Amino acid sequence: MKSPRRTLHITVVALISLWLLFVLFVVLIGCGGGGNSFNATKPPQNLPVQVIEETPALEPLQLLQFPPDRAIIGRDDRRLVNDTTSFPWKAICNLISTWRRDGQTFAARGTGFLVGPRTVITAGHLVHSDTVPAGLNQQLGWANQIEVIPGRNGDQRPFGSAMASAFGTTTAWIENRDRHWDIAVVSLPDDTLAKKINNEFLNLVQYPNPDPQKVRLTTAGYPDDKPIELHGTLWTAFGRIIDTFNPNLLYHEADTASGQSGSPMWISPDARTFDVVAIHVGFTGGRNEAVRFTRGVLEVLREWQRNPP
Repeated sequence: MKSPRRTLHITVVALISLWLLFVLFVVLIGCGGGGNSFNATKPPQNLPVQVIEETPALEPLQLLQFPPDRAIIGRDDRRLVNDTTSFPWKAICNLISTWRRDGQTFAARGTGFLVGPRTVITAGHLVHSDTVPAGLNQQLGWANQIEVIPGRNGDQRPFGSAMASAFGTTTAWIENRDRHWDIAVVSLPDDTLAKKINNEFLNLVQYPNPDPQKVRLTTAGYPDDKPIELHGTLWTAFGRIIDTFNPNLLYHEADTASGQSGSPMWISPDARTFDVVAIHVGFTGGRNEAVRFTRGVLEVLREWQRNPP
């Protein structure tokens, strides 16, 4: 017959074991079962939105000089996209953001991509900037307007363009300049552009867990470093991930330049599938940087995709 003390000991051990199993289960669920702690990233609350009430007339533009957001790794391997009317190139947009401050108009060029009938995804600093231009004693903050040009090819705009009706970014980007949340949505007034590209959009997919350094990413965007005759042309490049230690950012070797902020970075399981897993946002520490699509980031992006502002 077991003693009361031995019975109590066995009961305590059993309860502790059950508790440890429960904790392990919660951790696995929180990480999506893949064992990557970055999946637990929580999206910021109260996502601000700037609604465009009117499209003001523009004075002569002053092109903004953002901090460097380019890195050519070794030889420049970017290739010109000659036919921007085919998929996925037609879903990639040249963006022109403008700010009106103290009688002056400032502009920045960037890249975005269509993920729904009225939803363009891009980098947060293209809609809300902390840049202080020369002669202005304040940060620019919210842009006043953003023009969206899908499939632009130099002077050609095969699908036309549209002015944004609204755009938004995250509180974490506006208040803290948190690079993990340098993402934004640009809302179109209707689905006219989407219909012109036959409603073919890029997919939003969580970054794959296994062997990230073996994944080759492709990107495409509208660089500013090309000669004037190639202004507004689309360029593509590919490269490996060179650093995966940051749980929310990817450092990659795909060649980029200023103007390519907001460019999609995708993997292609087959010739017709383009799964975007990150957004190129800049250059830091000698490396190109992209926001990784963790579970939290993807939750925000998909909400924008379903319900553009």
